Amino acid sequence: MSLAQPGGNGHTAAWEGPDFRSERLVIARRRLGMNQGELASLLGVDQSTVSRLERGEMQNPPWKLVVQACQHLQLEPHALMMNQRSPETHTCRPLSIVRARVSHHFLHLGDFSRLPEMLHYCLHDMGCVRPTVVGVSLLLFNWPNAATRQFYAHWQAGQVSFAERQEKETLSPPVARLRQLWERGESSYRHGRQELVGWNPALVIDLPTTHGMVGLDFSEEETLESDTDDWAAKMAETFEKGLALAGERHGRHESEDMREIMARLTALEQRLA
Repeated sequence: MSLAQPGGNGHTAAWEGPDFRSERLVIARRRLGMNQGELASLLGVDQSTVSRLERGEMQNPPWKLVVQACQHLQLEPHALMMNQRSPETHTCRPLSIVRARVSHHFLHLGDFSRLPEMLHYCLHDMGCVRPTVVGVSLLLFNWPNAATRQFYAHWQAGQVSFAERQEKETLSPPVARLRQLWERGESSYRHGRQELVGWNPALVIDLPTTHGMVGLDFSEEETLESDTDDWAAKMAETFEKGLALAGERHGRHESEDMREIMARLTALEQRLA
């Protein structure tokens, strides 16, 4: 299917470019707990138009309609385009877009105390280009303190839910297993995330990084994708670099705090002398 975009003369022209991934509209709509009628109402069209659009039955669907649907579904239009001829480094590829955005969050919010906030933004941005991503997690085993930190963000009932935990001694069985895999530098593939009660995504991938495991949770539609492993590996690499930046900032902050303490002690000693 091609898309219809406005031409230079004001007329609508067909764009014979990337294939139109109409099924991702369905995934994104269901993720938000929205039905076809509700989306049709937001778009100002009848439900049959939405149904045809989602089934890929519309010939040259208007670009304006596609963009508006994406806005209401929190979806990046590029997520609907699949062009195998584009090089992997193409700046308009969904993977390139989301890696840049995740890196941006770590660059501007890269502080350990703001990891839950960053996970929210990262999950939202990943879901915008790949709606099958329904959760993201960080299990940090090698952070500057001795605690095992766990951060989770996942879609639930149309909204992003959060969970944060800290374990210092005996780890729960699922976390202990992930730590063993991390120590061996191995990835984990499974169904459901046992660390969170009641959270059962169809596919869970945890990948080792320097500080711990980066986890990505997918809906069942991800099983139809052919690039899952490559996509997850590249996202883990992006998180790896972001966590390294956060670690550097943590170290600098501790050094600055120590210098301030020493300066105050020196000033106190001088007053007492």
